[in-house]
Amino acid sequence: MLSITSLAALALAIAGAASEVTPSLSRQQIDALAQEIVTHTPEHIHFANGVTFSWVLYASKDRDAFPDVTKQVRELLAHRYVVYKTPDAVPAQFLRRDESGTSYVGGFAFQADIRYVGKNRVDVEYSDYEASLAASTQVVQYQWRGTGWIVISNGPISVS
Repeated sequence: MLSITSLAALALAIAGAASEVTPSLSRQQIDALAQEIVTHTPEHIHFANGVTFSWVLYASKDRDAFPDVTKQVRELLAHRYVVYKTPDAVPAQFLRRDESGTSYVGGFAFQADIRYVGKNRVDVEYSDYEASLAASTQVVQYQWRGTGWIVISNGPISVS
């Protein structure tokens, strides 16, 4: 026989597991979201026109709710940059260390963390890092409208 405390704990565990269920996306949704994500790299967001990079660190996440999107983003990034999947893979000549931390030479770290927030709606938290005074973050919410993702809200962009 289960106590009231045990039943409450079981109910919370079930509710928590249910809230972590992420629906799968169609191929069309994956491709369209990946296309949108690659438009948020730093040269599109906060660098002057003409700035270019030769490489990107698009690191793997411990938990990736949308691995198909991650794979597609990497493929699209590879058309423009050399793509590294782990910080250890970035060659030493592309790293500069000083009292303010590590800076990247000729490249940047980029992340797009996707979170399902409701029926055909996702939040994407974008972050990039080039150096301690060259980085940005922003959350954008998208709604799928049958043929593409539209922006529902653009959170403020934080640039250092």
